[in-house]
Amino acid sequence: MTISLDKLKEIKEQFSKLDELKDEKRVILICADEECLSKGSREIEEALLEEIASNGLKDKVEVIEVSKIGHCEVGPEIEIYPEKVTYVNLSLEDVGDIVNKHLIGGEVIGHLLYTGTEEKVSELGSPHPKEVRVVLRNCGVVDPRRIEEYIARDGYMVLGKALTEMTPEQVIE
Repeated sequence: MTISLDKLKEIKEQFSKLDELKDEKRVILICADEECLSKGSREIEEALLEEIASNGLKDKVEVIEVSKIGHCEVGPEIEIYPEKVTYVNLSLEDVGDIVNKHLIGGEVIGHLLYTGTEEKVSELGSPHPKEVRVVLRNCGVVDPRRIEEYIARDGYMVLGKALTEMTPEQVIE
């Protein structure tokens, strides 16, 4: 399948608008790192989806698997947006409270709250202070199952420009 640069721009525009609507939704990031998976994050995700659906919140809450949130040593863990609340040491018994108390009631659940002061462990953290994440800057922001979300954040635009507007010499420079 061939796609033009104009088509990429059209998809970006279309999904950028949808991304704005997404800001009105609650988003739950759930860690799918090997360590969190071994502690039951997949089962917690399934229970969350079930509880969200049974409470009629399917259109108001989106659950997205991410490769790492940053505190797997106290996982399974989730992060809820827009509040940016991180819950750790989760069990299946906590799912009802997360949905009923936090999502519906607006209450932060103290005993699940991540209170550590250390910074998040970054999957491929910058080894030097002046380095910046480029390739993984959208990690935890873009749903890896939806290419349109990546395109909405300018994914493939540079590649499209390199293939359609630049000479090989310009690409190398």
